[in-house]
Amino acid sequence: MKNTITFVVLFLTFSFFSCQDTKEDSASSHPALAEYKNVGHEIPVETGLQWINAYNKKNNTQARIGNLIYGIESDKLENMLSSVDGLTGVAFHYGIDDAGSTHIVAIPINETLKVWSSIPGRVFLDTNTGNEITQSEASVWAQRYKDENPDDLWFHYFGKNVFDEISTIPYFNIIQIVPAIKILDFTPQLLLVIANLDVLDLGRTSTEQNTKIYDASYPCPPCPVD
Repeated sequence: MKNTITFVVLFLTFSFFSCQDTKEDSASSHPALAEYKNVGHEIPVETGLQWINAYNKKNNTQARIGNLIYGIESDKLENMLSSVDGLTGVAFHYGIDDAGSTHIVAIPINETLKVWSSIPGRVFLDTNTGNEITQSEASVWAQRYKDENPDDLWFHYFGKNVFDEISTIPYFNIIQIVPAIKILDFTPQLLLVIANLDVLDLGRTSTEQNTKIYDASYPCPPCPVD
């Protein structure tokens, strides 16, 4: 009888802690992760070029495919994406460095959908240089951008599935990250451009045949990723 009582007590104790672990695991992830992995999709190249030109015109810039500020090489992208377990997507966060220059920092997001949670080994990439930076430096740059642009978008979020698709493009060796303006409603966009730079001559036919452009990110805030 004594052994039976001991067994029951132990069973109930382990059951309690098991339930607690399950509750904590459930609380740490979002119930609609499949949706957030699927954020973003390919758009026609001609549309993307029109939006880039609209951004250039508004900001008096001359950004064009193959001659851009922000980018991530394929090997560095793979290293960044694999630096978190349960990858859900990537946040491209605007930041301002100590010299006042604008950067876009790529941040892999796991199933908690938290941009600044502490994750051992997580890689933060400065897309201006392609170099890794620390989370603390990325946070300082991001906060400086937020302070100077409190009413603007702070980052764009693309889901994991976009990067899975990009990795299958035969000529993919770099993602070019391009600010743009959607001409239908004049909303700011961030485009992911993959171009075959070895053959691209920027003629219309050549561009369309050797380029893929992805849009439809979540602009944040407000968005589920925070």
